[in-house]
Amino acid sequence: MPLSKDHSYRPARIDVEGKSSRNLNPDASSMRGIAHPLRLRMLEALRVEGPATATTLAKGLGVHTGSTSWHLKKLAEHGFIEEVPDKGTRRERWWRALTLSVDYAQAMEAGEEQAAATTEYLSLWARRESERAQAFLHQDWEFEWRDAAFFNNFDELMLDPETLVKMRAELWEVGCRYQDNPCTTPEARRVVFSMQGFPHRSSNSPQRDPGDGESPPTAD
Repeated sequence: MPLSKDHSYRPARIDVEGKSSRNLNPDASSMRGIAHPLRLRMLEALRVEGPATATTLAKGLGVHTGSTSWHLKKLAEHGFIEEVPDKGTRRERWWRALTLSVDYAQAMEAGEEQAAATTEYLSLWARRESERAQAFLHQDWEFEWRDAAFFNNFDELMLDPETLVKMRAELWEVGCRYQDNPCTTPEARRVVFSMQGFPHRSSNSPQRDPGDGESPPTAD
């Protein structure tokens, strides 16, 4: 969910693989088309590992080729992937991921159907992020990587929405700086860095009624 200098979301840059960018906030039908655990994993694999076929995806994800072929077809129908030009054969088609950009706040204001589809997708996305962290914790890594990894949070921050936006932009700039200047040492590996920030509602705090003229707090 990339940020522009004015704190708004923008499509990600086209990378060396030539990935195209999708429009901001796919419609509700498209959002429902991607809100599937295996499709999210396949899209993640195409984005992180690069173009692949149904066969290579099936092997890497431990599922049947028939399943990956079906879900690739659905991802293509909804515009989340595209076939790689001039690569593959009639029997072995190569696919690459397109960039998905979602502005949570705007999507939640775009009508009940769009809000429900966006919530479903982002809930699955958040679950997948947790699964990736869990996978690391159960893998065998060298001491140096375990020492470098971090699992921290700051759950006592007192911020207003404007300050949280400022903090988000600063953290995004840090991530982009390291992404634009990758390490070239033999020890370098792809690193997953998740950035989250959202307001906390105490269990003792009453839920605000949306009908009272104010909107309930939302996360970005």
